[in-house]
Amino acid sequence: MKRKTRRRIAFVSAAALAVATFPGYWGAAVAGRIARSYLDLDEPGSSRCTVGWISPFRVSVRDVSVGAAPGAPSLARLEARFTPWGLLRGRVGDLTAEGVSASFANEMAGASNLVADPTARADLRLRWIDGTGYAGTLDGRAFGGPLKGSLGSDAALTNLTASLVFEPSLKGVELPPFAATFSAALAPAAETSLVATAHAGFAGSSWAVDATAAVGTNGAFAADVALPAASLARGDALVAPLFAWSGATGSVSSLEGTVTGIVHVAKTPDAPVAEWFAAVRATDVDADLAAGDAPVALRGGATYVRVDGYGKMRLVRPFGIRWRTLAAGDRLALDAGNFWFRADDTKSLLLTEGSTGFCGGKVRIYALHLNWESLDAGFTLYLDDLDAGKILELLPGVEGSATGTIHGKIPLSVQKGKTVRLRDAYLYSPPGQTGKLRLTKTDAVIENLRAAGVPDATCDDLRTALADLDYTVLRMDLRQNRDGTGRLEVQLEGAATDGKTTIPVSLDLGFNGQIQDLVNVGIRASTLGNP
Repeated sequence: MKRKTRRRIAFVSAAALAVATFPGYWGAAVAGRIARSYLDLDEPGSSRCTVGWISPFRVSVRDVSVGAAPGAPSLARLEARFTPWGLLRGRVGDLTAEGVSASFANEMAGASNLVADPTARADLRLRWIDGTGYAGTLDGRAFGGPLKGSLGSDAALTNLTASLVFEPSLKGVELPPFAATFSAALAPAAETSLVATAHAGFAGSSWAVDATAAVGTNGAFAADVALPAASLARGDALVAPLFAWSGATGSVSSLEGTVTGIVHVAKTPDAPVAEWFAAVRATDVDADLAAGDAPVALRGGATYVRVDGYGKMRLVRPFGIRWRTLAAGDRLALDAGNFWFRADDTKSLLLTEGSTGFCGGKVRIYALHLNWESLDAGFTLYLDDLDAGKILELLPGVEGSATGTIHGKIPLSVQKGKTVRLRDAYLYSPPGQTGKLRLTKTDAVIENLRAAGVPDATCDDLRTALADLDYTVLRMDLRQNRDGTGRLEVQLEGAATDGKTTIPVSLDLGFNGQIQDLVNVGIRASTLGNP
């Protein structure tokens, strides 16, 4: 045999051997090496990927691991089988992915305290249904609970559908099953290339969201996620386990209300970034809870919060809190409350408008400023037309009746969320008004005045006067000096009746000392607080 012929035979044999071993040997090894280089996320050689078979009609990949970080996603097996006629039509014949897994333990703060099993695993099987399109199933686990789903499309991959049922398993929380459906229509040649809709919610619960999205071929898009109307009722299948998990069951005995919300994102073709806004509204909120030993009842509560954004920039719109009635115990009741706030990114809060009904009159709050980090706050209370008789009913240890109205101004500041400071405050009855005081029990008031240094004779005269007094002036002023000390002045004028005798009353009391001590004296002497 000639040398030239032997060379040809050797070349043809080598070529045949190379072709024969390409699908499962050297071709697969080269493909695996290339895949590993693209999968490396942390450092060279950190990923794994073994290509078992590669040919025009079959691709098989196994043992895929992305990156070396603990909990990185991994894939046990991925295999795709093709048919010649399918390739001519650009269609996959059979695609199977098994053993998809990932761990979220490193990415979720406190996951080990909340999630029963932080790993997620799934098996995906997708097959071609001849003449119809594609159909697939998803079977796995996530957050310790089973995860099942189905998906499909038409033959041209222009109409997609998917559904998912998930039963999460969290430590100490038994959430109801979660279900979601998704559909999308693709039209690459049209001006709007994608239109998608989705619905997701919890079984037996009113908490569900509807989503829509549209994408244009010019780079424009718009998407909305809406919470139509969710119930805050304790009997709701989602609210009940969350209440039990949070430990609020003992402090909140009843809760009703409705929550709605929306998130909108849109981008025009010529805009560099997307515009967005998110808003949530709560209405008809009724609640009964315990604040310490006092029961608190809220009726007709409502709130609205909206945040607008442009790219990473955001602006919190003025938001409001309202209620029809808010009562604490049997004595304190606030009605028709209406408060509006402004917030910014510096973690501060400014009250722009606030008022509530109290004791037959109205309390208005101005210039409230709160720092979220330090819990420092400052604001001013204005009291208008408060009924003196209703105020008297609030005071433990004092009994009797009163007529007339009280007005006032009380500037307050709070430091570190604990220390309360008050200065330059006043309470008064309006000029020209004549009111009546008929106190049948005054021991608490008199004893506090006597403890503050008021002479016994003055205290005895005041006890007699308060038993049957027609007053024309009732005023208390608190002023602070630059050195932190202050002066409290109490003025009372009118006429008292003792039997058949009418006695003119003109009482001026002055106290000097530290502001906090003077506040205590003023509160007790004016009967505007606990004795």
